[in-house]
Amino acid sequence: ETEGFKGNFSSTVQQGDHVVVVEHGAIIIATGGVEYKGTEYQYGKSDRIKTQQEFEGYLWDHLSSGNGTGSSPDPTSLPDQIAMIQCVGPSEKYCSRICCTTAIKNALKLKELKPEAEITILYRDIRTYGFKERIYTDAREAGIRFIHFEFDRKPEVEVLTEKGAINVKVWE
Repeated sequence: ETEGFKGNFSSTVQQGDHVVVVEHGAIIIATGGVEYKGTEYQYGKSDRIKTQQEFEGYLWDHLSSGNGTGSSPDPTSLPDQIAMIQCVGPSEKYCSRICCTTAIKNALKLKELKPEAEITILYRDIRTYGFKERIYTDAREAGIRFIHFEFDRKPEVEVLTEKGAINVKVWE
């Protein structure tokens, strides 16, 4: 139960038989979130097509591969080319305000580990808020390509199973 007004709230929280009254000035409701894993862009048809969280895990796994041995990870096992498609699923309509920053951060990490990697980010609208705008500038300076696409001309992904290759087409 919550009552009051801006700057002067009183909330009653109950867990089992234990009741606590908390006096506070603001309310923040954090409902949590789950990464979207739809079937757009052939997701699920190839283990090489990953979500940003999966790609970030892949990079961290790579970084920890020399764990405890004193050796550094082998950059030759990282991809030579990568395309990141932004604004997928519900993000086509509702911006989450974190996807662009996460993609750029992951792209910069890959560039750090494998400077010769060709990285392209396909986007509808890059949104790196506040100080995060700096990483967008850093990415462009590092040679990461950004290609804009329109909603009615989304990228196309084709999985070439006989070769294990993936083709990504985008109209610019």
